[in-house]
Amino acid sequence: MESANLKTMKSVVVEEGRKVAIEDHPVPRVGDNDVLIRTFSVAQNPTDWKRIDNYGKPGTILGCDFSGYIVKVGKSVFSPKVGDHVAGCVHGGCLEDEGAYAEYIKTPADLVWVVPENTLDHDQAATLSYARWTAPPSKVSGEEWVLLFGGSPHASGYNIVTTASPRNFDLVRSLEADEVFDYKDPAIVAKIKKATGDSIAKAVDAIWELRLSENLR
Repeated sequence: MESANLKTMKSVVVEEGRKVAIEDHPVPRVGDNDVLIRTFSVAQNPTDWKRIDNYGKPGTILGCDFSGYIVKVGKSVFSPKVGDHVAGCVHGGCLEDEGAYAEYIKTPADLVWVVPENTLDHDQAATLSYARWTAPPSKVSGEEWVLLFGGSPHASGYNIVTTASPRNFDLVRSLEADEVFDYKDPAIVAKIKKATGDSIAKAVDAIWELRLSENLR
């Protein structure tokens, strides 16, 4: 297993002016409850570039999803252990010592999961962590309308309205959407309100589209 005794690493760091650059960055120090991971694969999500454009802090490491091997654990960590193949997600663009787009990643041990042997490779495992949080559980009755913006639904028993590109309309309908609209349609807000009787009870914004979210309030 590769040593984690290096002092610096290559990282994608947020800069002033909504820019990023590959820079030498200190290898994060591991706290008592942390693990240090040698990065093998990362995934990209809309949240990554949106953090640059909206609220990423200069000097922080970008990137959320990752897969790799643990090379160091804090003194209070008993599982997972050094050598384990793990995957997870961190708050890239928010902290100077946490971000997936780097040679090493520090994160609390309870925020990673061990990839079972002979199941997923690094590329596959890196795609699973952040995406699952785009579909959080919501308490709604079967009579209420739920908006999934940028989502592919599978929510039997609910009235689902969602958005997608026209080429994916049939796919989204096959996943039990009741109404589907083109997310680029300038009249999308009016059409959603008309289709649902202006009665959206819950909404999940999977791609953080502030314009739509604000107009549907």
